[in-house]
Amino acid sequence: MSTMLARLYITALITTGAGQLSAAPVTGVGDNLEALGVSVIANGERLIVVAGRRSPGKDFGPFVEVGLVVVPVAGGAGAFTKIPELDGSRADDIQYTFSNSGDLYFTKAAGAGAIRLGKVRNGRFVGVDLVLPTELASGDLSVQNIEALDDGGLDIGVRSRGNGSLVTLNPDLSVKAIRPIARSAEFQAALRLRGSSDRFVVVSSNGSPGLAAQVANELELRTADLGSTLRRHQVNGLVSRPQQSPDGKRFVVSTRSTIPGLVTAHLFDAALAPVKSLVIVQKPSYPLPVGVLLSNTRLVALHPENGKCFATVADSRDGQQLERRDVSDMPGSRCVKVVGVIAGANLMLVTTTMRATADGASASIATRVVPL
Repeated sequence: MSTMLARLYITALITTGAGQLSAAPVTGVGDNLEALGVSVIANGERLIVVAGRRSPGKDFGPFVEVGLVVVPVAGGAGAFTKIPELDGSRADDIQYTFSNSGDLYFTKAAGAGAIRLGKVRNGRFVGVDLVLPTELASGDLSVQNIEALDDGGLDIGVRSRGNGSLVTLNPDLSVKAIRPIARSAEFQAALRLRGSSDRFVVVSSNGSPGLAAQVANELELRTADLGSTLRRHQVNGLVSRPQQSPDGKRFVVSTRSTIPGLVTAHLFDAALAPVKSLVIVQKPSYPLPVGVLLSNTRLVALHPENGKCFATVADSRDGQQLERRDVSDMPGSRCVKVVGVIAGANLMLVTTTMRATADGASASIATRVVPL
């Protein structure tokens, strides 16, 4: 991404006819935003985008501000709502999730032994501090993943002194339970399998990110008390947070190494039986993360490469690859990031692109709807 950012344009692209795209500007959201994540609201008529704003001339480091952009799928006027609690955050520091109704939940550290939890609904912010037990209070306390539950509550995977714990919240954000996760050295994430109150996937690792290709990650299917392991599987490389399908029958993680550049999506069924390992990127080097989405019928991997952005689409039931599609939005620009969400039979994408101008460069975010 260029280090000279000028003005920002947001453009919405919608399908017309047989997969053709038309563009419509989205105005009123300010300059120099980078899309971090997206969800759908208003029965699929609008997108809500988590976006970070950097200072002019900066393409790395902390964001000056972070907020939500609400954008009609068909383009038009957008609205940016600032989240002051996230000012100064870096992209990798923000753990967040969307509820089924489009509420945003996010976390950040709030001192030794505490987590700051925020909720944004209809532009209004509510924050609470979660004070954890003494045994979890340490300087290296971190939130590894946050998941919205179907009952309106939350699961928050926390790592302290390398070990994992699962903090479960009620819909009113009060603490329902805090459970240590035994044998979870270098804990990465815990995922409650949808439709099964007594099954969790726990991810832990054995190594340093500096040796990405040599990191061995243990995926375990555990019982409701998080103590007993029913099945385990190992994958190598830097591992993503697990994502599951709406029906809970499939889940996926991706692994990557920088040198050689290898990114693989690993698809499993709800019993942790491997379904398919799908190679997404294979290059001499590749330093960027790959986003993986999962529906009941589709697996989609999103990544930028050589100035373009791609969506690799597979059948999530058997893992067979169906296509690899260029989803870069505008000729003459470099696509440097892509995030998305599967909504019904469509893939909703938000790309961040750069275009050279006489003044240096301009950053552009575009939304796109792609039929699956």
